[in-house]
Amino acid sequence: MKFLAPAVGEQPQWKLCYRASSHGWAASTFHSMCDGKPNTVTIIKVWEYVFGGYTDIPWGKLLISSIQIVQSDTACITTLLAPSLDANEDGLEIFFDGTC
Repeated sequence: MKFLAPAVGEQPQWKLCYRASSHGWAASTFHSMCDGKPNTVTIIKVWEYVFGGYTDIPWGKLLISSIQIVQSDTACITTLLAPSLDANEDGLEIFFDGTC
C-alpha cells in the first residue's frame, strides 16, 4: 500500500484492529476495538467487489444528535477490485484511480 506513504510514512506498522468475520458484526464490538485509533485502512469485500479507504482521523462513536464533520487532507475512499468487461481471466479488474 505504497500510495499511503505520504500519510503514514514509508514503513508503517500494520496491526489488525477489527475483522467482522472474526470479531462479530455488532457495531458495539467495532467501536470497543477501534475507537480512538487514528491512521486506519479499511478494506471491505462484498461478493467480488473490494473497496476501502484510509483516514487519519481517529474512530469514535458519535451520537445521532451530535453528528460532527471532520476535515482531512489525507482521508480517501477507493475501489480496489471490481467486475469488468475489460478484465483479467478471473473476470475482475484491479485498479487504482490515483486520488487515494
